Amino acid sequence: MKNTTDYVVNALKRALLTLLLVLPTGVGAQESWQTAKPLEQGIAAKGSLSETIPEEWYAIAIAENGVATISVTKDESLSLGYITLYTLNSEGEVMERAYIWDKGDLTVKDLAAGTYYLKLSNNGGEGQYTVVYTFAPTSALYKNDVEPNDTWQQAQPLRRGNITTGHLGYQYCQEPDGDDWWMLDVPKEGTVKISITAHDELALSYTTLYTLNNDELAERSNCWGNGEIIVSDAGTGTYYLCVSNGGGQGAYSLHYKLELPPYAADAEPNNERATALPLEAGATVAGNLGYKHNDDVDTEDWYCVTLPKKGDLTFTYYVQAGLDLGYVMLYNSEEGELGSLWGNGEDGHQQLTVSDLEAGIYYLRLCYVGGSGYYLLAYANSLGTVEQQEQLPDEPSDDPHAQPVPDDGTGVKYTYDPETNTLTVVAPSPTPPYVFKCAYPDETVMPTLTVLFPCDIFSGCGEGDISVGAKTPPTVVGGSFDVANVGNRTLHVPEGSEKAYEKDANWGLFGTIVGDYGKPDNTSGPRLVVWLRSGERVIYQLADVPVTTFSGGQLVIRTNNVTVPYDRNDVLRYTYEALDTGLDLQASERLVQIDREGNEVSFRGLPTGATASIYSVNGQLVGQVTASDNQPLTISLRNRPSGVYIVKAGTETIKILKK
Repeated sequence: MKNTTDYVVNALKRALLTLLLVLPTGVGAQESWQTAKPLEQGIAAKGSLSETIPEEWYAIAIAENGVATISVTKDESLSLGYITLYTLNSEGEVMERAYIWDKGDLTVKDLAAGTYYLKLSNNGGEGQYTVVYTFAPTSALYKNDVEPNDTWQQAQPLRRGNITTGHLGYQYCQEPDGDDWWMLDVPKEGTVKISITAHDELALSYTTLYTLNNDELAERSNCWGNGEIIVSDAGTGTYYLCVSNGGGQGAYSLHYKLELPPYAADAEPNNERATALPLEAGATVAGNLGYKHNDDVDTEDWYCVTLPKKGDLTFTYYVQAGLDLGYVMLYNSEEGELGSLWGNGEDGHQQLTVSDLEAGIYYLRLCYVGGSGYYLLAYANSLGTVEQQEQLPDEPSDDPHAQPVPDDGTGVKYTYDPETNTLTVVAPSPTPPYVFKCAYPDETVMPTLTVLFPCDIFSGCGEGDISVGAKTPPTVVGGSFDVANVGNRTLHVPEGSEKAYEKDANWGLFGTIVGDYGKPDNTSGPRLVVWLRSGERVIYQLADVPVTTFSGGQLVIRTNNVTVPYDRNDVLRYTYEALDTGLDLQASERLVQIDREGNEVSFRGLPTGATASIYSVNGQLVGQVTASDNQPLTISLRNRPSGVYIVKAGTETIKILKK
């Protein structure tokens, strides 16, 4: 009778369970993915499994790419089977995404946006369990690209001068996102530079730049992993960039930069006699050769001149290093060759003269044989000046994923609160003890960063002294000074403010505090050091304290009579350091010394054979000195009239006002 009673009781239980299963709510309503209960992030859900309740389902909504961890704990009396995460394919079928056995943490690093389904299955016994999940989106600094962009036809715009970000390696139920395509415009001939950096756990394979010719892609250049694509002979047109996943998942960032030649290109087409450009007597013009979009290399430029009466024709030209000329030839109107010269000539300068010509029209042909670059051409005995073209500004973008390149040229992004004069670093994320947020007491120091560490601004510091331009110590509001890293250094501060810094709890940690920042002499005090991305280090020892500003995409160094510009993307950082004039220069270092009156410019560290050239303000070469045996090289302007001169040596172009 007891067994019959137990059977009836169990039958009643099963009937009640069946009734519960068809209800829209309740524990029993979770036995399929269609009835899965939402699982909220960070909120624990409890349930129970037994012989009569063999499995339960939860739905997890993921809004963006990221990493999810699902944690399951349970009673000892309950044994779980597979804990499985599923996705839903286009046919409405669940597909396994990841799993663990019995209990623990199920971590999936490559989740794309979508709704996922979690199934917990009973493997014996009965009891309660607890499940909770956490989600970490891919860094907010590196937003996702706009999908779909898996083919060149779907390419998204890559804006010039902006940092654009995307994601690779994430998936829902399909294959991981393997390629992203971008489209960029090159409006003028120049050098295309595209830098790419992978973040998180993403590894990149090839990033490849293409052009399109009759719907056929043609490769122009590529790089592997983190690196830079440089195309020095980029012609005008549309280019396509493919970023390919090499493993893992995460974000990447792109920066597209177009560097224009100093002078605007000649008016095309002028690659045959019929389209020759007119060249007036005494005029100087600039032109480009060797640039291409697909295979359409610009190989010839033609000019026509008029000789009003019988006499001589003289053409003077200069060819940029990197561009190789073949013949420069002069023709008469019947296409008869009258004279020619081969190659670039010494230091890029050549002069072609053809004598005793009859009055009439003549044609000059410049032939390219390799490389790319600009030339200057004068229908005269010497080169005149040609107005230089300005670099293009950053391209406006309404893309929320594009970030303007920071004005400090370091890749550091920051915000500034003018009410409190507080500078806050937002990228990369501050990580003590070598990254700082500082409140600046003097609003005049903004937006120029005048707390200058001998390292990338606001990132890990290396060896060397530190200089601070504020008379009142900036307050450290984030991060801290590490005694071991700071206490053995010298801190250079404005004269008269030493005591204020010594009393400050943070700045007082420096072993020595010297009030010599800004001394207007040529023998002591900090020197300005420009650290270039090429690995070179240029040390400026100037008679007057320089002012550094960012203007028109350039870092500009100015004193009362000296101006030195650098493209800000070529500068890694700049610092002020107390350096001895007798320092031993490394192979990648050079020292530049300029006196207050602009009478002398000295260079140390120039390689043997390097030249330092002097130009008048109208572009005429007025002097040249060649370095030998790594000896110091000095250019003197003492015997020259007052005025503006340009000194070029190495990668430096220095404008000097001689008083």
